[in-house]
Amino acid sequence: MAAVYRESLAGGASSRRFASYVSLGREGRPVHGYNPMTSKPVGATVQRLIELDAERIVFDEASQLVELLGWTGDARFHITVATPGMWTDPAATAAGHALSNRHPGEVLLWFGTEFDGAAVSAATAIQTVRCCWWAAVGAVEPSLRATAWREGIAAAATGAPGESSDVARAALEILGDDVTAATASAFLFGDAAALILGYTPLGLTGTEGLRHAIHEAHRCLATTELGDVFLETVQPPRTDVRHRRECCGIAGCCNSVQSVRPSRTPKRPKDADMAEGIVHLSTSTFDEHVQSSEKPVVVDFWAEWCGPCKAIAPILEEIASERDEITIAKVNADDNPDLAMRFNVMSIPTLLVFSGGEVSKRLVGAKGKSQLLQELDEFLVSAR
Repeated sequence: MAAVYRESLAGGASSRRFASYVSLGREGRPVHGYNPMTSKPVGATVQRLIELDAERIVFDEASQLVELLGWTGDARFHITVATPGMWTDPAATAAGHALSNRHPGEVLLWFGTEFDGAAVSAATAIQTVRCCWWAAVGAVEPSLRATAWREGIAAAATGAPGESSDVARAALEILGDDVTAATASAFLFGDAAALILGYTPLGLTGTEGLRHAIHEAHRCLATTELGDVFLETVQPPRTDVRHRRECCGIAGCCNSVQSVRPSRTPKRPKDADMAEGIVHLSTSTFDEHVQSSEKPVVVDFWAEWCGPCKAIAPILEEIASERDEITIAKVNADDNPDLAMRFNVMSIPTLLVFSGGEVSKRLVGAKGKSQLLQELDEFLVSAR
């Protein structure tokens, strides 16, 4: 396509560039994902790649890494320059690119960003790890834990910095076995990307989940060779309910410890009741407990099937037991749809803060304990 982009745009569909593009397609070349009529600035970006000899960089980096990872099969790579637009939001596109193996050898670069040979090399290294991993696991749907481990190792191999996150750690512990692209996208690329893709946010800012995965990968790479660590990404140990993770919950992490199997959680009552310091409400008991409360009331709208709801449940229980200035209440949105409609709850988890019987604040999506306490600080202060 680099040669095609050098052709003239004059004449539109009758231009030499479009004719060359069609000719490549007829030859069976994989050009269906390219826009032959792209703008001159994008053409200049392609020219920059030519000057960098980007194809050689990709070949050298991929060859070296494939050998290091012990992969013996064939691997084909190509460079794609994407342009942000209505249908190509960078975060959402990055999520789809990382989680889909439809184009395993595609090295994705973005028009409008400054890149040099090192950037091309880093993008290639990340995609090489993905490519080898997909080839090794086949059609298996990876869990969030395995996906996070793979992405963390891929980025850490390039020297990308990581950062530990309590919210990400909690999400992995609760949702680690989830195999949906929705959960993986929300974890790796944050609430903004999740909302664009129509997924439920997890309360993660930007690439907070990915940075946490990179942080944990760096810990392992400090003592283990990349090739050996990669084997853990191909066949990550499954987390049993009897095991908890001291560090992050990511498969392959070196600090796994065994603990006592947790006791079975009692069935949640449907009517107003106290359990673990939390009031469980229904349609018939809601007004009595919320409207007449002298303290601020935080009402969590949740459902049994909601992964993010499970992620914040232990956090709410901790706050309920530690802070008596406020009341924590829960409403099962599936059992009480009229309450969800009454308060315009469109996604869960949704936390509504009632003060004086009126909704004073609305929080959507899972949040970490420190972030949640910060959001509730004004009500904690007023209640003192």
